[in-house]
Amino acid sequence: MTLELQSFLCEQEIVHETSTPHVHQQNGRAEWLNQTLLEKAQSMQLEACLPDSWWEFAFATATHVYNYTSIKHLKWKTPQEIFTSEKPKISHLHCHAMQMFRISDDLHPNNQNNQLERRARLP
Repeated sequence: MTLELQSFLCEQEIVHETSTPHVHQQNGRAEWLNQTLLEKAQSMQLEACLPDSWWEFAFATATHVYNYTSIKHLKWKTPQEIFTSEKPKISHLHCHAMQMFRISDDLHPNNQNNQLERRARLP
């Protein structure tokens, strides 16, 4: 961390804490959010029959939808509402017909390298 960043954090009274790499127990909420967004992105990508190269668009869309979804620990407000102090307009969001997928253990169960691989198949 640069001295410039350290002084900025100190001026803003921000405490900078580090965590051990690859120890998800130290950062549970962020790990949970990452997994939630990844699952939403995967399901959107599969439903739209998008190629794997479009994963970033699916992830961006999943993040956008998450920011417009009410959350219990925010007292049923949306992250967008907390950030802007206004109820978000959701008229641009559309629900499309969805297929149901069955989780399948035979689709690369031990492959931890590619988190974007399919974990489910159509029944």
